[in-house]
Amino acid sequence: MAQRIVWFHSFSGISGDMAFASLLDAGASFETVTAMCRSLPLGEWEMTQEVVTRGSLGATRVCIEVPPSATHRSLADILALLRAGSLPDRVVFRAEKVFSSLAEAEAGVHRCSVAEVHFHEVGAIDAVLDIVGVCAALETLAVDRVAAGPVTLGLGATQSSHGLLPIPAPAVLSLLQGAPVRGTNICAELVTPTGAALLHALVEEWGPMPSFVIESCGFGAGQRDLPQRPNVCQAVVGIAGGPVFAFDSQDALHQECETEKTVESGIWQENELLLEISTNVDDTSGEVLAFTIEKLLLEGAKDAWVTPIVMKKGRPAHTVHALISVAAADNLCEKLLSETGSLGVRCVAVRRRALPRRIETVTVHGGTVQVKVAGNRAKAEYADAKALAERTGLPLRCVLADAQAAWACAGRETGNDLDGDTSG
Repeated sequence: MAQRIVWFHSFSGISGDMAFASLLDAGASFETVTAMCRSLPLGEWEMTQEVVTRGSLGATRVCIEVPPSATHRSLADILALLRAGSLPDRVVFRAEKVFSSLAEAEAGVHRCSVAEVHFHEVGAIDAVLDIVGVCAALETLAVDRVAAGPVTLGLGATQSSHGLLPIPAPAVLSLLQGAPVRGTNICAELVTPTGAALLHALVEEWGPMPSFVIESCGFGAGQRDLPQRPNVCQAVVGIAGGPVFAFDSQDALHQECETEKTVESGIWQENELLLEISTNVDDTSGEVLAFTIEKLLLEGAKDAWVTPIVMKKGRPAHTVHALISVAAADNLCEKLLSETGSLGVRCVAVRRRALPRRIETVTVHGGTVQVKVAGNRAKAEYADAKALAERTGLPLRCVLADAQAAWACAGRETGNDLDGDTSG
């Protein structure tokens, strides 16, 4: 089953607004996210996004304007606020996990119960919007899983509502227990408690970028410039899963394929991983099947065909197949469903080895016909031969045969070895 994954690259740290902005920069709908946030009973606020530069990188920055407030909210207050809105269930679930993680970390730092924790900075409207904004953005991107690379930390001290605190803040270190981190000599708070809570609550996989097909990526800007590096967080969105990615975890298969490609590099042009998609239909006319094949090829399928089958209860039917690239899977699966009216598509990963090929042109019967040549095999292009047959009135089979013979004759005249015979 394919999944959409986002991978956070916190090479300059992460905060709530940086994570939020990175998802917007990667394609999350700002209007949809804003509408979700508007459903919360938070009072007055305004949210905008802008393009900025951090170091040498262009990025998106989120700006939230709220009236001054000294509101302190408990975890119970926050949870009630989330449930009072009209947020999708998964947005509420993820946001609750983030705030609950933060409350547990704060409780551990201050040696009190979770019920006694009152959020100060994180309970403010802008911080609530950052967290809900991240969860809403994940939903608009249809993200199923969250992954992240190592988290970069600063050093020094920072002023908070609790007074002067070391960097990394105690809550940050508590939340990042078990996560890969790396320190720097940058005297700045690179990771905020909100950013650490988002990672702690949402990340299911730590490490390098997962094996997936990249769909989009974005940079979310922090509020300030850092002289040492761009103050941005990167989000990469991609699709993984399904039979195609079974190959990625099979090192032996990779080695076998690479060996075959190396040994036979003089014969094979390609040894590529493709998908074969197919669906069974028992209520589709021949005209629709032919049109479907034509549309699949026009949309980029490398091949498409139909085979007759017998389904349950003895019903005659057809299977429509297409050989496609991984990147074209979403578009062509949707095309196959829409054209046939089927309810599902099967996807199987296949390896294709293709001979190098070239196109040559021959002249027969006063016209030109293209010939596809691979190794010492050649085949006249049907469309060219058909057009010439219609123009001359000759049988198609004769035009095809004469084009093939003309190509073979041209090869002998130029001294090319068409049959692989090295004698003479």
